[in-house]
This record gives sequence, C-alpha cells and structure tokens, in this order.
Amino acid sequence: MNRSKPKYMRFECANHFEKYKRPVGLFRVAYDMLENPDVDQFWKDLLSPELDWFEKNLVVPSSRHIKTRDRFWYHVTSSQFIRRMWDLVHIIESYGFLVNILVCNDPGIVCYKDANQIAANPKVRLR
Repeated sequence: MNRSKPKYMRFECANHFEKYKRPVGLFRVAYDMLENPDVDQFWKDLLSPELDWFEKNLVVPSSRHIKTRDRFWYHVTSSQFIRRMWDLVHIIESYGFLVNILVCNDPGIVCYKDANQIAANPKVRLR
C-alpha cells in the first residue's frame, strides 16, 4: 500500500439546508448561507470578509472548463489558501454544519488546474 503524503485536499459539507443530494464544497455552503433569509446577519458578517478574500485571491475558472460533477481540490502545498479555508470551516461548523475534509492523490480526471487548485471528475478514472 502506498502511504505517500496526499497531494490534494477538499472541504465539503453534506445536507446543509437539506438542499442537495450530494456533498458540496464550502463555497456553495457559504454562499447559500449568505442568500438564506433565515441565517442571522451575525453569520453573514463573519462569512463576507472571508469570501471577499477568496474572490480577490483565488482564480475562478471559466464555466466552459467545469462540469456539474467536477469537484475542486486544493494542492496541499497551497498553505495560504488552505489556512483561509480553515477559517471558513470554523465559521460553518460553528453555525452547526458538519464539514468533511478529504485528502487524496488521485481525485479523478483533472479538467482544470492552476497553482493552487484543480477541478476533477471523480467518476472517471484512468488506470
């Protein structure tokens, strides 16, 4: 068994607001919280500066590169971005949602990559 250090890390949340059938990434959760009228302004005030930072510092790939089933993963070496994701984790878990952290070396077929992240289709793997 290969015990090498994982290359990628993903943060996701299942069944927040009972809105999705499968787990989704933290950005989807955070933006859903901002848009939900039942979420107190206190939580929105905590989330907004974190999301603003990501909007300024993380590349958002063109939608022509990304399909619905693709999942985003951070390179474990992208410490600045992972550190900021932990800030989101703490806010979202304090609100009451469970956040899962996944690590792997092979997230599937990579359809997008930059210095900090990749998007991969988890259902399709080359052997």
